[in-house]
Amino acid sequence: MTRKSIIRFSCAFLLGLGAIAPLSAQETRSLPFLEVASDARSAAMGGSTMGEARTAYLYTNPTSFLIAEKPIYGSYSFGAYTTKELSGIQFHALSGGYRLGTRHAFLVGGRYYKGLHTAKEDEYGERKVLKPMDYSIDVAYAYSFNEHWSGYVMASFIQSYVGKVAFTGGGSAGLYYRNSLNLQNTPTRYTVGLSVDNIGGKVQYGKKGYEGNMPGSIALGGDIFATAFENVEVGLSMTHRMFFKESNGSRYMGAVGLEAGFSKKCFIRTGMQIMKDNNALTLGAGYLWNTWKPIMFDLTYRKGLNNSGFDSLWAGISIGI
Repeated sequence: MTRKSIIRFSCAFLLGLGAIAPLSAQETRSLPFLEVASDARSAAMGGSTMGEARTAYLYTNPTSFLIAEKPIYGSYSFGAYTTKELSGIQFHALSGGYRLGTRHAFLVGGRYYKGLHTAKEDEYGERKVLKPMDYSIDVAYAYSFNEHWSGYVMASFIQSYVGKVAFTGGGSAGLYYRNSLNLQNTPTRYTVGLSVDNIGGKVQYGKKGYEGNMPGSIALGGDIFATAFENVEVGLSMTHRMFFKESNGSRYMGAVGLEAGFSKKCFIRTGMQIMKDNNALTLGAGYLWNTWKPIMFDLTYRKGLNNSGFDSLWAGISIGI
């Protein structure tokens, strides 16, 4: 099989995963930070998180930590909107994990989302500055059934503030299959995954305030990587996600990304996100510094389309010990 055939096979393999995903979209929702790609690498690949992860395993693919080079990891990601109107919005994610042998992994982390500051009059007519914020504390357990199959479960505690405070909790779970092929002496590996995310309680702001749902969703996707040339690996990643716990109905998000790695040290990435009123193009790069310990540095720029103004800059660092 030629390299052109491999590329065609890869595209058909991943595009076929989307056959069950209906294209539907609705409006804004509760706790949008739960929908953010929580690491710069995923953000650079259009927000596709269902393939194999290299960093921030807790918030991308916890089962990838089961096959990581090192048994301990730590990761930090930062995202900020760059357009003037949204320049106050920031996102932070910190996570770490410990792998016990080759079958068990335990992960813990937290996310913090800072919204725009807005002025609001209270019941006495006094003008006050409202500082919206959300945060979550997350724990997960990943288990390897065998060399091909693995899964995880995750629990989250969430606090949200928009003038009134809301507390809630939820859970996520995923199942992944990974394997490798040798196509015309070209080493090729692929991953397929299915996850159900953010299934939890109501989000109630005060006794009589706004009530909404966690952005529950089901996702299907994967990736495929092949050695195109000596010391050059190229890959395609795709995610289809349907949000279904919405007051206005269901909503679809699609993401596709490409990555090229050179000598397993330098990486360039690009991708696209498809979502009603939130389409975007992405571009990023990564560098693995392995002199002392494997430390990955990632940087991503996300350009919003459809005049959405959702331009953002992402940076991340991850270390294995």
